[in-house]
Amino acid sequence: GVIRTHGILDRESQAHYWLRVVACDRGTVPLCSTVEVLVEVEDLNDNVPQTEFPVYEPMVPENSDAGHSVVNLEARDADDSKNNQLTYSIVSGDPQGFFSIDEKSGEFRNRMLL
Repeated sequence: GVIRTHGILDRESQAHYWLRVVACDRGTVPLCSTVEVLVEVEDLNDNVPQTEFPVYEPMVPENSDAGHSVVNLEARDADDSKNNQLTYSIVSGDPQGFFSIDEKSGEFRNRMLL
């Protein structure tokens, strides 16, 4: 016997399925056996992380000391724990290197006196 899906499975919607499978022979008096099958859906990295807000607009006081916390970015990923570990990085818009971001926490700081 082969078990196949009729559609796409999504771990975030349902992580597992319990199936009851019955096998019967074709005897004059059919004999049957039943077994329970647990199908666990493996997680794929199929969800894009979402930030708490689509745009952040923090204010930085003029002449702020280096290391001043500007904003703490927060994002979430709906994937299972092994696929939802986030890291943060600045990829553009800071050619002078005025800012830094903690890659684990998302805390955004100024690096130099502004």
